[in-house]
Amino acid sequence: MQHAAPAGEETSAPAAKKSVRRTARPRTTSARKKAESAKETNQPTLRIIPLGGMGEVGKNMTVLAYEDEMIVIDCGMIFPEGEMLGIDYVIPDTQFLMANKDKIKAFVFTHGHEDHIGATPFILKDLKKVPVYGGRLTTALIQHKLDEHGVKGVHMQTVKAGTKVKIGCFE
Repeated sequence: MQHAAPAGEETSAPAAKKSVRRTARPRTTSARKKAESAKETNQPTLRIIPLGGMGEVGKNMTVLAYEDEMIVIDCGMIFPEGEMLGIDYVIPDTQFLMANKDKIKAFVFTHGHEDHIGATPFILKDLKKVPVYGGRLTTALIQHKLDEHGVKGVHMQTVKAGTKVKIGCFE
């Protein structure tokens, strides 16, 4: 806080702030220690793999992987920016999904907004045998999108709120 100098006294310019650069010491968190311990004892660990939606609004897609089984949570898209001429939709990169398609047990949807279901017809056309789980409205919206894009043969499973579902090793 600056104070006014009494009348007749000179004031000096405030001292320039010094820039301080701190180097972080490497820290080992308890989570990292547990993960390292699990690797050493060959215990299976749950991996959370975001494929979209990180640091952006849209393209929400996250993979939960445990041993040799995976579930995909949401399958969203975003609309292109103004400078993306000729692009209709922007979807998450699916290379990881395609490389692991035999491990994917289900797609689970949290709700029916475009940023969570918009990429579904583009991704499920190559993964038709993977079942889809979601609430009644969400699965109806997804089915409409699949029909609109001519994607057939996807098994839809409607889940009531509060119901537990077992999908492979996931519950």
